[in-house]
Amino acid sequence: MKNNQRKSGYDTKCKSCHSDYNKKYVVQRRKENYKLKVKIAIDKKYCLECFIEKPINAFVKCFSSKDGHRNKCAACGSKKQYELQEARMRHRINNNIILICVDCNIEMKSEECWRAQLKAKNPRCKKCTKKRNDKWSDLKSISTQCKVTRAQYNTLLEKQNNVCAICETQERRRLHGKTVRLCVDHCHKSGKIRGLLCSSCNQSLGLMKDNPSQLRAAANYLELHVNP
Repeated sequence: MKNNQRKSGYDTKCKSCHSDYNKKYVVQRRKENYKLKVKIAIDKKYCLECFIEKPINAFVKCFSSKDGHRNKCAACGSKKQYELQEARMRHRINNNIILICVDCNIEMKSEECWRAQLKAKNPRCKKCTKKRNDKWSDLKSISTQCKVTRAQYNTLLEKQNNVCAICETQERRRLHGKTVRLCVDHCHKSGKIRGLLCSSCNQSLGLMKDNPSQLRAAANYLELHVNP
C-alpha cells in the first residue's frame, strides 16, 4: 500500500492487512466515540454545495461533525461523484491510456474495457468483470417470494430433467420473445421449496388454494363427466 511519509513510498502493511486493522480498531473506535460524543440535535441543515435548507435525513452521517452529519447533502455528493467518474472516463478515452486489470494484472486499452469500468478507480477487464458478475448472479435470489439462488435452481432443474414436476412438460409461456423459466413452487406455511412447475400448473395449484381434497374432487368431477 502506498504511503508518502515513508522513504520507499510504500507502507509496511499490505492492503488486506491494512483493511483488517481498520475493521478491528479504527472503525470500532469511531463508533464508540460517536456514541459517547454529545451531539447537537437539529431537524434541518443548510447544504454548503446547493445552499438549500434540507431535513437532516438528507445528509450522510459523519463521526467527526458536531451534529453527526456531513455539510453537503447526499444528492450533491452523488452528483459530484458522477462528475468525477465522467471526467475520468473522458480522460482515459481521449489520451488512450493503457489500464491494468486489478484481478489478473493484464494491460488493456480503453477500447477493451466496459464503459462502467472506464469510470471506476480500479478497472477490470471484460473476462474478470464477467466472472465477478456470474458469482454475484449465482448468489442472488431468483424468486421474490422464496430465497432460491441460481445454483440451487439449476440443481433442481437437473433433477427434474428440465420439465415440470407435475405435467412433465417444458414451459410454453413466452415473454418478450423468450420462453419463461419454470416457477419455484413453495409451501406458503413453512416456506419450504417443493419443486419447479410450469406457469399453468403453478396457477392451478394457487387457484385451488393448495388443498389436496379440492384437487381430488376436481379430478373425480372430470372422470364422471368424460364424454363417452
